[in-house]
Amino acid sequence: MTDMKSSNRHSQIIALGLLCSLWLAAAPLSAQTNETDASLAADKAKPIALTEIQPAVQKLIGARIGDGTLSDIERTDEKDEPAFVISFITKTGKNHDFTVSEDGTLLSLGMPLAELPVAVQKTIRAQANGGEVTGIDKNVADTQVSFDVEVAKDGREKYFTVANDGVLSSMEVELAETPPAVQATIKTYLADGQLQSIDENFDPAEKSFDIEAVALNGIHKSFSVAADGRLLSEQVALQKTPAVVRQTIQEKIGMGKLLRIDKTFTETKAGSTRVLFEVQCRMNGRPIYFSVGQHGRFLGLDN
Repeated sequence: MTDMKSSNRHSQIIALGLLCSLWLAAAPLSAQTNETDASLAADKAKPIALTEIQPAVQKLIGARIGDGTLSDIERTDEKDEPAFVISFITKTGKNHDFTVSEDGTLLSLGMPLAELPVAVQKTIRAQANGGEVTGIDKNVADTQVSFDVEVAKDGREKYFTVANDGVLSSMEVELAETPPAVQATIKTYLADGQLQSIDENFDPAEKSFDIEAVALNGIHKSFSVAADGRLLSEQVALQKTPAVVRQTIQEKIGMGKLLRIDKTFTETKAGSTRVLFEVQCRMNGRPIYFSVGQHGRFLGLDN
């Protein structure tokens, strides 16, 4: 999960039009391999020293901290890629944090509730329902800004995401809180693996559930299920795609960084299933999404 959801596709395509014309000319076949099939079960943050990070990223960290004091750095896997969570104390004594990718892209910023848009604050307070807001991350590396929120109440933690306009876009739920058809699909698909999280997406077009899990062999699994139990998509590694699809992806990414590939399944009016590969990558610090047909045809940019 994806993180590849859209409610404003056409406006984003217009905004990326110029970039697309340059991007399509990229020639080097140097797309980085998606590590979905590597063992990513250990998703715990690991403390590291500043000197262990690439010099270019060190420079970015120093620039953001300014005259503040570095508290600690933790390495973690966030949003489908390795990242560094930087905690620091400002000159005025306030605690702040931000997350940066290995290639130096700023992914998110820790934010106080009072500095968020009024509509976002209102939604967070309503969802918190008297609980303590223990963390807010402003996601800035996507095409649209959103806020990941953590709330603590009655000894339990609650996680949800709010769009920049204040609309509640997703919420973490328990397996028992999902429809019976969704539970059945999850159990069948996961088999004896370990369920990590379920996010319910409140897309007006179709409600769905994003599932993160670890298979019995330690391989990370990420897939989406419709409210009626249909499998909508599953994350796949580049090397697991058909050769013609892999070639198109590599050609289009060029020197960019591959972040994620989702194999999607859509029922047609004729009753057949249409298979597409939705690709997320980053080029020059900007997120790019595009689709490839199962026979390798490039289908254009997405939001």
